Amino acid sequence: MNFISQGGLGKPAYERRHALYQMACDLMQQQVTNDTVLIGNHWTNYDKLRYRAQDLTNALAAYEGPLADSVRSACGSFASNKIAQLQGRFVEDYVTAATNQLLELKTNIYTGIESVKNAASWLEKVDADLQAATALGHRATN
Repeated sequence: MNFISQGGLGKPAYERRHALYQMACDLMQQQVTNDTVLIGNHWTNYDKLRYRAQDLTNALAAYEGPLADSVRSACGSFASNKIAQLQGRFVEDYVTAATNQLLELKTNIYTGIESVKNAASWLEKVDADLQAATALGHRATN
């Protein structure tokens, strides 16, 4: 078997494998932090990460070079483990940030209409995120 290249595919097989390994490593290094700045963000950071994992999965499926099964196995498990880990952590961090903000809103003394509007605006952001989470869940299962 030729482990260096396959005819007609352009790049040598080792470069294509390296690109897949690099995609997996880049995905593994991704961190999603969720604080009150991201509330109202509609989960776009998590969604971007999920799309990157899907890109890796698609690239792995398309790779037919030498050691394809080993490459798919190693990189595929990285991608699925990372997404599961990030999903759990992202939701947990979001709930923590939202809970902390709700506690702050609860203990605030509202002396003017502006502070009430700010609280209402923040609650609208949480509501928008909950609506986006429903849509994200549908996209993740399709």
